[in-house]
Formats: sequence, C-alpha cells, structure tokens
Amino acid sequence: LLGAKFGGAAWKSLLFGMAGSLIGFFIFPPLGVFPGLFVGVLAGELFRKKDGGLALRAAAGALIGSVAGVALNTILALAFLILFLIFAIT
Repeated sequence: LLGAKFGGAAWKSLLFGMAGSLIGFFIFPPLGVFPGLFVGVLAGELFRKKDGGLALRAAAGALIGSVAGVALNTILALAFLILFLIFAIT
C-alpha cells in the first residue's frame, strides 16, 4: 500500500488493487496476486484520472511495494529460522 501511495494512487485505486489481487489469486494461485494488483491499481487510476502515465506510475509503485514487502518478510523469516536453530543447538 505504501508503494502505491508513493506512486500517487488514490484510496479507491487501492481498493481496485485489493480486488484485483483477490481475483488474480483465484485465477493463478499464488503468483496471480502480483499481476492482479498491478492491473487493479492501473484500472482504478485510469478510471479516476484518465492519464496513462500517472496510472502506470501508481500501478508500478504498488507492484514494487508489494514485491519488496514479500522479499522483506522472507528475509526476516529466514533470519528468525537461523537464529532459532543457533539458539536451539547451543
């Protein structure tokens, strides 16, 4: 959500993005969330502003923010697992 807000998306476009993520998840689980989010925010921004460049920027921001969030969560999960194993062994 932060990536989309930094990209200039409105809150209605974020709702479109969440709906797109849900639809994308059911069409192509689990990776369909990312294209669904992108298309949802893009559609919401095109519906709201009707400016392709700004809509594309907001959709790209949402996609980058989502991928960065997943990457950060994965790194944190691996760090917790490694620390757990270290403390469990010693």
